[in-house]
Amino acid sequence: MTDDLTPDFDDDDTRQAQQAALFRAADDDDRDDDFDDDDDDDEDDDDDRAEIDDDRDDDDDDDDDRDDIDDDDDDDDDDDLDDRDDDDDDDDDDDDDDDDDLDDRDDDDDDDDDDDDDDDDDDDDDDDDDDDDDDDDDDDGPFAGRDFDGAIYGTPGTDDIVGTDGNDIIGGGDGDDTIDGGDGNDAIGGGFGDDLIRGGDGNDIIGSGVGDDIAFGGDGNDIVNGGAGDDDLYGEDGDDISGASFGNDRSDGGEGDDALGGGFGMDTIDGGDGDDVIGGGFGNDLLSGGDGDDFVAGGGRNDTLSGGDGDDTLNGGRDDDVLTGGDDSDTFVFRVNAGESDTVTDFDLEEDALIVNGAVGAVSITDTADGALVSVDDHEILFEGLTAADLGAADITFV
Repeated sequence: MTDDLTPDFDDDDTRQAQQAALFRAADDDDRDDDFDDDDDDDEDDDDDRAEIDDDRDDDDDDDDDRDDIDDDDDDDDDDDLDDRDDDDDDDDDDDDDDDDDLDDRDDDDDDDDDDDDDDDDDDDDDDDDDDDDDDDDDDDGPFAGRDFDGAIYGTPGTDDIVGTDGNDIIGGGDGDDTIDGGDGNDAIGGGFGDDLIRGGDGNDIIGSGVGDDIAFGGDGNDIVNGGAGDDDLYGEDGDDISGASFGNDRSDGGEGDDALGGGFGMDTIDGGDGDDVIGGGFGNDLLSGGDGDDFVAGGGRNDTLSGGDGDDTLNGGRDDDVLTGGDDSDTFVFRVNAGESDTVTDFDLEEDALIVNGAVGAVSITDTADGALVSVDDHEILFEGLTAADLGAADITFV
């Protein structure tokens, strides 16, 4: 009986070396795919790939050698021990070659890891640069609102802010901002800078803030208020409320029955269409009712009032005012204040009415070069184009 002298290629060390070589070859295949993706970014990787390909060729040769040895073992189990010893020596050489290949691949793996780390660092640097660019864009950039009710705030730069279809809270911040509230009942503050604000649809509340601002209420019943600076305020459609503040402001109610007020500067206010209520402030204001039956009252300085079309009521307020009723039947109202002098430019004896509040003393009517002058308690009212004969005490209602 012949002893089994087949070389033992299944010992643990050899098997582990074979498995390690196979695993590393598989890993090398994956790395090769990664290297192919980075081909354009790093030309040095080509050399590493060439070395890995050479190693893979060596591995294929080793696999062929192993297959040949296995075939020889199956075909000839009766070879003498010396031949097997020679084969063992050859296998040892192959194992040494495999170890060398493993060492080479380990070196390649280290190089690959270094390259991957470098690429990751480059990617991190690119991400940081992108973040910096995003931060720069935040200073000057468009901000789109979210799709739900929320708050949107601008930056210290010049912003373009658009609200949503919901009820938004929008703050412009510093800079010359452009703000559009969109649909919904929005609350908008311009902040600092010369801002352009549009409320859009809905019942909006707008405060222009500090700066020379332009604000449009849009559709709906809006509140549009000025701030510090010379502002232009437009109520547009709807029954709007608008208040001037510091600065010389201009306010236009637009369509609807509006309530408009002056501030501390020399303001220009036009009620537009509708039956409007207009009040002057603490400057020399120019107040016009526009179309409709308006109530127009001066403030604490020398104001100019115009009723426009419609049956208007005009009250000069304090100091020396000029009042023009316009078309239709108008009512002029005065409160007696000593030392003041007012002027009515178009009193129509057939249609208009005159009301004097707080009179104590007697009334006198005299002719002047400019018209009939009514005096009561040191308060004078000049009616241009009339004479004392035209205007009598019966034409005045004292209350």
